[in-house]
Amino acid sequence: MEKKKLSDTGKSTGKETKNNKKIQVGYQGVEGAYGHIAAETYFAEKDVTIQNFLSFEDVVNAVAEEKIKYGVLPIENSSTGGITEVYDLIRRYNCYIVGEQCIKVEHCLLACPGSRIEDITEVYSHPQGFAQCRPFFRQYPQMQLLNYYNTAKAAELVAEKKTKHMAAVAGAQAARRYGLEILAKGINANTSNYTRFFVIAKNPKTSIKANKITVVVALKHEPGSLYRMLGCFANNNINMLNIESRPIAGRPWEYFFHIDVSGNLADTNVKKAMLEVKKDVVYRKILGNYVSTQAAAEKEPPLTKNIVLIGMPGVGKTSIGRRLAQKMKVPFFDVDKMIVKMTGHTVKELFSVSEDYFRIQETEAVKVLAQKQGVVIACGGGVILRDLNMNLLHKNGMVFFLNRSPEDIVKDVDTSTRPLLAAGKEKVKELYASRIRKYARYGDYLVDVEEPMMDTLPKIEKLVKLTQRK
Repeated sequence: MEKKKLSDTGKSTGKETKNNKKIQVGYQGVEGAYGHIAAETYFAEKDVTIQNFLSFEDVVNAVAEEKIKYGVLPIENSSTGGITEVYDLIRRYNCYIVGEQCIKVEHCLLACPGSRIEDITEVYSHPQGFAQCRPFFRQYPQMQLLNYYNTAKAAELVAEKKTKHMAAVAGAQAARRYGLEILAKGINANTSNYTRFFVIAKNPKTSIKANKITVVVALKHEPGSLYRMLGCFANNNINMLNIESRPIAGRPWEYFFHIDVSGNLADTNVKKAMLEVKKDVVYRKILGNYVSTQAAAEKEPPLTKNIVLIGMPGVGKTSIGRRLAQKMKVPFFDVDKMIVKMTGHTVKELFSVSEDYFRIQETEAVKVLAQKQGVVIACGGGVILRDLNMNLLHKNGMVFFLNRSPEDIVKDVDTSTRPLLAAGKEKVKELYASRIRKYARYGDYLVDVEEPMMDTLPKIEKLVKLTQRK
């Protein structure tokens, strides 16, 4: 019996061909899913109709039965590893890998318009999506994480339910499609988060441009068999890129090994290695030789300048700076903590001597931190009062002025713990009025702090990337 598709978008990426036949391409999920984006990206210059299916197996089955020409399926995520079910399906249905596509993944927390992050108690997504966002959800223990079979379908579910306590983890494209609001953007822990997709077909393809090979083997059940097989590649100077093991049904403790290596099947050393492998295993099948796009996936350039955060006390420089440093995998420094470390006294104790004395110590700390490279620095509110401080920080830094209204600062901050804000609301307004021009003058970029506060991160990251490319 024919398996039903979830729906048929019938979406074309090009003009009609002369014989009015388009190439049929399938993916798992719904429009707006990362699989859909991968299919559109890979076939952007081809005349295709893209269809969606309910499951991975439905896609592979449709390829095997020639109901569609190509299938696009996820095989590996750079944060959480292999999606091994897909390897099993490709082998079982006797299909071949003819290409690959890498898609950058940026997960968002999506909810119905008007929802607040503190009201969310149920979150739906694919287990891989949750695995990639664990640090974010540690901040919200009240949220129950409920597995769903597809990220975009989870977004669709939330949109249908129309309740303000439900949310989904999916891409921004799903928010646009289902009319949801983004409560938090870029919540995946790894900002260089990519999913690699295989493009599969019923028959193999050959190309002189192909530079990657996927082969599956079953080994003799004896000591040293894996070592000897891998030696076939090493001895012929072939680089192994990936290896995944999968259990063989009906044969406990025996495994198929799916292996990715560099090379073209026409290369002499590859031919020799593949022949050696075949002689030393009980089963070998070449699943495909194709052009890799893995190396072409966008690579984040290393941070060459410091990210310097300035703004009023209580604006969130430390919280935002620490989270930004975690996402960018760079060190984080707080100027006030550096002062305490260098002097052995708390900020309050130094202020009790005099504010001028504290500012002298602040400059000494700035001198140390300004010499660092590729770090995030959160500055005290009054760092802009000395031109020397800002001249030092500007030499090797991008300065971001984090702006927040005095009313918002007073609403969220315990002013009694901050020496300059202890007088309360009127003092905050007075400080803001006296410093705003200096903050604006010294800031290379003005960034308004949003609610929730961590929604400010994507703005800063975007500006950093643009600056790095100049």
